[in-house]
Amino acid sequence: DYEPRIVRLIALACSTILLHGMRQSSASIIRAFERMEITTGLNLLFSVGQTVIAIGLLIAGYGLEAQVVLAIAASFLWTFALLVVVGRYFARFRFNIDIKFCFRLFTDGLPIALIQAMGLITQRIDIIMLSFMTGVTSVGLYGVAFRFLRVIRIFQGSLSGTLLPNMAARFARSVEATKRTYETALRVSILFALPTAVVIGAGSDVIVGRMFGQEYLNGGSAVALRILVWAFCLNVISGPVGTFVIACDVNIFQFAPYAASIAVLNIVLNSFLIPRYDFYGASVSTVICSAANLIIKIYWVNRLLADWKVVLRILVRPTGAAGLMALVMYWLRGMGLAVTLPVGLATYLAVLVGSGELTRKDIGRIRSVGSELGNRAKELILMD
Repeated sequence: DYEPRIVRLIALACSTILLHGMRQSSASIIRAFERMEITTGLNLLFSVGQTVIAIGLLIAGYGLEAQVVLAIAASFLWTFALLVVVGRYFARFRFNIDIKFCFRLFTDGLPIALIQAMGLITQRIDIIMLSFMTGVTSVGLYGVAFRFLRVIRIFQGSLSGTLLPNMAARFARSVEATKRTYETALRVSILFALPTAVVIGAGSDVIVGRMFGQEYLNGGSAVALRILVWAFCLNVISGPVGTFVIACDVNIFQFAPYAASIAVLNIVLNSFLIPRYDFYGASVSTVICSAANLIIKIYWVNRLLADWKVVLRILVRPTGAAGLMALVMYWLRGMGLAVTLPVGLATYLAVLVGSGELTRKDIGRIRSVGSELGNRAKELILMD
């Protein structure tokens, strides 16, 4: 139970939800004109400014109320600035309502909203169930691993934000061009996700111990991180698969039952695993649901392309390289990460180059994609 004062502050802070929606819509318009530097600059200005003022208020002795007021004021000014930029340089605002357009926008957005709602339940229900079944200590130990991977997942968000308009534009011209973009993005995702999962798994004790302290390490957060990192890996791989399906202009409403089934699966698994294995069970449930999500997306790609083997073809050599990398790092584990990490990464790259998976042309493409993702990631970091 929270104090009435805290409840009032939470309710007041919720007023920024509408402003956030307006800000996201304005930023989407700017991004549609490929002027991401504008949104990145504004995000940098307001994020840094709000952080500096918040620190100043804390030093001056102001409490939670001041922080909430600051958050609301910053959200209002941030939204207002984006609206001014959009209205002046991209699209004039007019106070007329096109009922047909609004209805079409609502019907097009409803299935996406339902899928996102189911996805939110899938991603957050484990925290809620842990708090009821085991208590806040388990939530804290589990949350450390969850939050760390949330930061790393910025790559996935960057790729989706960059890939969707690109694929949609290509699909309007050529299905084959869209397929090539999809396969390239899938390769980049796999080449990034597999070694990242191995490195985080191998260094989980160091990551948790150094970043969060010995108490979390002793509590088992590193074990949860070693399990959850494979959910992260599966989610990164499934990103381009889902983006391809959306770009192919299929009826998104068809995906709602699948998203709901994964949410239900997560609830059922957590109901069984959490009482027996605490937050380790929640971690396993997350991995299983991520795998189910990837399988469903591959099924839909097969329906669109009649070629479900494309994922397996792209997976084979990177998986072998990552497996050998893991074995080398395990064999050298007594020498510390300073030795095992560079040797492991060198092994991974050597296998990819030696097997022909990576060529100079591929490296050039990956650098180009990485540069674009980096710009998008900066924007996501500042907006988070």
